[in-house]
Amino acid sequence: QVLTTDGNNGLFFSTISTNSIEDADADTKIQVEESADEDKIRFDTGGNERMIIDNVGNVGIGTSTPAFALDVANGGLRTNEEQLTFLLALI
Repeated sequence: QVLTTDGNNGLFFSTISTNSIEDADADTKIQVEESADEDKIRFDTGGNERMIIDNVGNVGIGTSTPAFALDVANGGLRTNEEQLTFLLALI
């Protein structure tokens, strides 16, 4: 619930039913359930999706379909326990 005013010095609690928090021009936002029952949280900046947490808890940065607990696309970090061990062995 949120505390709101009626414009005449009256305050009251009201329930907000929304699936996003947005900036003034709606190009930066946090969305939950973009479509019915998808169980994902999306983070957008500048009108583009930058990060997602999917329904199994995987986090994708630069990808909307993360395959790992942390999945970073476009030359970033992609890891699971075995791959991280392998990468660390190369350093």
